[in-house]
Amino acid sequence: MYQFPIRPRAAFRALGLLALSLATAVQAQTLSIGAATGASIQPLLGLNVGPGPQGDAGNVDLTTLYKKRGVNLVRTHDYYGPLDMATLYPDRSRDPLQQLSYNFTGALDVNYQRSSDSVFAAIVNGGFEPYFRIGDSYNNVAPPTAAELPNWSQAAVQVLKHYRLGQWGGYTSTFRFVEIGNEPDNPLFWPSPLTSNDFNQLYDTTAKAVRSAFPTLKIGGPGWAPSGCLAPQGQAKVRSLLDHVKANGTPMDFLSFHVYGTDAAIYLSCAQFYRNELDIRGLTSVELHITEWNTPNGSAGSAAGQLRYNAQGAAYMTAAWINLQNAGVRQSTFYRGTDPAPNSPEFYGMFYGDGRAKKVAEAFSLWRDFTAYPQVLAVTGTATGSAALAAQDDKGARAILLANPTSTANSSTVSFSDGKTLADYALSISTVSDSASTEPATALSGSRLNLPANATVLLRLTPKVNVFAASAQASGATSAMTLTVNAAMAATDVGKQGAIYVLALAGSNWFAFNGTAWTLWSGGTVPESFAGNLPPSYSVQPFTGVDVRAASGIPMFVGYGTSLTEMISSARYKEVYRTP
Repeated sequence: MYQFPIRPRAAFRALGLLALSLATAVQAQTLSIGAATGASIQPLLGLNVGPGPQGDAGNVDLTTLYKKRGVNLVRTHDYYGPLDMATLYPDRSRDPLQQLSYNFTGALDVNYQRSSDSVFAAIVNGGFEPYFRIGDSYNNVAPPTAAELPNWSQAAVQVLKHYRLGQWGGYTSTFRFVEIGNEPDNPLFWPSPLTSNDFNQLYDTTAKAVRSAFPTLKIGGPGWAPSGCLAPQGQAKVRSLLDHVKANGTPMDFLSFHVYGTDAAIYLSCAQFYRNELDIRGLTSVELHITEWNTPNGSAGSAAGQLRYNAQGAAYMTAAWINLQNAGVRQSTFYRGTDPAPNSPEFYGMFYGDGRAKKVAEAFSLWRDFTAYPQVLAVTGTATGSAALAAQDDKGARAILLANPTSTANSSTVSFSDGKTLADYALSISTVSDSASTEPATALSGSRLNLPANATVLLRLTPKVNVFAASAQASGATSAMTLTVNAAMAATDVGKQGAIYVLALAGSNWFAFNGTAWTLWSGGTVPESFAGNLPPSYSVQPFTGVDVRAASGIPMFVGYGTSLTEMISSARYKEVYRTP
């Protein structure tokens, strides 16, 4: 028999205003939320590497954890062997049209016997979209020579046919993006004596070959290192490639770049640099993708190393995510999902090798939740050192994502340009800090929003008119009690087909009130108290002059939905009464 959940949950509690204490006194300012800007929130929820284990023995598969956090893309870079061109097509003298020239299935490590095919299978079987990088991991770099380039570029096409069209016993998939290269402004990936002109030719030849074979794939690259926007020599290489693309009609649907740093302004300025360089060449339709980003490297125990796993680092990355949204970046793959070692907290991963989540993974969940509000709203008045992003959905619900990576808490009075106030909304907040992780709370007092130090906060605002409400009133003595149950449907659900349920739990037995009488529910269809087009409000008297003295402590619930299952999954039910 289905057991109705009665554990304490947020769905059973009224969304009251609970004060979140601040460590220091702060001065309030005004955080102003304006009208829709016309921009849309982008689902920047991709990662590099995973979800299968790699590295040290004992590391775990992260498929379920990736799904839980909302990961949508997995970039096929830095598996340290699998899915590298140096592994897939190791001998560039061999005929690229022959299957025997490739290594798709050979085991490449001792601990997990991973092959390129098994790594790719873990991505697609887990329900994630591959972001396919054509290139090599940092430990496996083997760029083609000029003489090898014709075969290498054709091999790239055959690799894509294997992983997208099922060629040679491969995989039929629908990934959209092919990224050619990785950090050609970094000598580690494009070593001397290779030049910028050599990379330009590799990109040109490969992009044209891929476009010929896959007319609908989005082709781009090359994953510029941070020097591509921050250093004069890197900027010169960017301009050289874009001049070549423009002059030769080379396919480029997106430009990808990397940033590592805690200054959120750099993420915005780098995106603006690339956007400007594209636009002045007439490449206005080329998207911006950021395919690696994180805090800077740091040794174990150092301040920089701690940012990789503490709440301040998560707040820095949330501020960066906000600026990536403001910069119009269309795709993102954070570097990275998995740690190769279970006890190296300063490494890049959102998760330790054993599956424990770092604080940035908890913040990632808030980014995921925020993407449910697609329409960007104007924001002004953000506290110094903090970042804020606001958005709304088509039902009038709003959300505010805030990041405070500073050591000082701040406080703002929230105002809306349309005249609404916080009192017009049912409110909830999730917080990521070193003392609290995505905990439900409301750091509010009236219209004031309190933002703790070194924290990420997501404030959700649901119009009260769109919130399910329920209550019950008892009258008479317990020997002859009358109970009236009231339910108010969310305005957006009024008139829709549905059912209203009134339920009671007596011991281990569930009873349902069918509008006339109570019936024992022993499985099967649950009797409804009401079924049909949902009214704005509904009242029913499940007890009329009933002696309840022998039925002390029985909880009663009311809720509605298209079915009982949908009602529960939507948390659209409340405990309204408990017999005395």
